[in-house]
Amino acid sequence: MNKFEERKSGLYTFLSSATIYNTFQRIIGGRSARKLVVDHSVNPHLTKGSRVLAIGCGTGYLLDFLNEDIDYIGFDLDQKYIDFAKRNYGEFATFYCKRASSKGCKAF
Repeated sequence: MNKFEERKSGLYTFLSSATIYNTFQRIIGGRSARKLVVDHSVNPHLTKGSRVLAIGCGTGYLLDFLNEDIDYIGFDLDQKYIDFAKRNYGEFATFYCKRASSKGCKAF
């Protein structure tokens, strides 16, 4: 079984739901850990209009912790996660379901 096939089974299948993924992150402390990092290492460096590029943005919930008035662009390969991010954070950020590359991020 190759790596791509592995992602179609097991934990990857379980976490393919954006809601389940977010719940899982809460249970294991992922949200709390990210909030701590953002509060202490990211937000102090952001000012109005700062740009944030999130590669592997998942469901976009990092926006819950970031300062307001930033320019956020998120990339992820999971369409379900991107759809969730657009529904919940689309008015505050831009999301793409594709591989981030230097060509794709050039305008950023």
